[in-house]
Amino acid sequence: MPRVSSAQTPTRTPLPSLTPSATLSLPTAAPIQTEPPQPTPTSPLLAATATPSLMPSATPNLLRRGSPPPLTLDLPSDWRVGYQIVPVRVALEAYPMNVAVYRGALREGGIGTLIVLWGFPSIAPPPTLPPLAGTPTAPPDPLSDFVSRALYSDGLRLLQGAVIDITCNVGTTGQTPLSVAGRAGVGTYFSVTQCQGEPDTAGWFVGVRVDNRNYLFYVYVEPVEAYNAARAQLQEILDSVRFLAPTPTAAP
Repeated sequence: MPRVSSAQTPTRTPLPSLTPSATLSLPTAAPIQTEPPQPTPTSPLLAATATPSLMPSATPNLLRRGSPPPLTLDLPSDWRVGYQIVPVRVALEAYPMNVAVYRGALREGGIGTLIVLWGFPSIAPPPTLPPLAGTPTAPPDPLSDFVSRALYSDGLRLLQGAVIDITCNVGTTGQTPLSVAGRAGVGTYFSVTQCQGEPDTAGWFVGVRVDNRNYLFYVYVEPVEAYNAARAQLQEILDSVRFLAPTPTAAP
């Protein structure tokens, strides 16, 4: 978790207010009894370093209510959802980032969380290439490997400090092909241990680029013992994602 000051007690940037997913007219499922989600070490937080002068302050005016991401997905009816715009730090500047949080009980036990990030600043935005003269059709995309590397780097950067508590011990398996919405993506499996007063967890993230927009999907399970049984349901949720086409901008 980021610290507002190295000399102060750590504070937590609040999760967006969570509301029942049924209010979004999502497909219904058998009710599962669960307590309302509480802030955890994997809350979407302000990315920061230990040097107070190099980070923006996590003041309330930097936190804004967000909107749903440009996609649809199928969730159990008792899962809760919330949307927030939070600042993340890149170099010495703070940038707004869209965060969607989905959280609820899993059918095989445990609590599952899905965090979607989009509109985040990339470490290395993909360059644009001029079209080839006299070429009637678009050439094969030479940036696919570059985009994958950038998404993977962004996913790791935001995993610890923006999704996972900065004080946790995080292990990953290395760059791995994963999928969301039936699309090939890039990401890694991760495990989280030794957080301050919080349970261990395990999960994975996958990044994809759709309609010139980068997305990162983080899924994880608490407690970690429920991970193996819960993986299939979490992947089902990722497979149910459908990206919405951008709305054309009217000509002035």
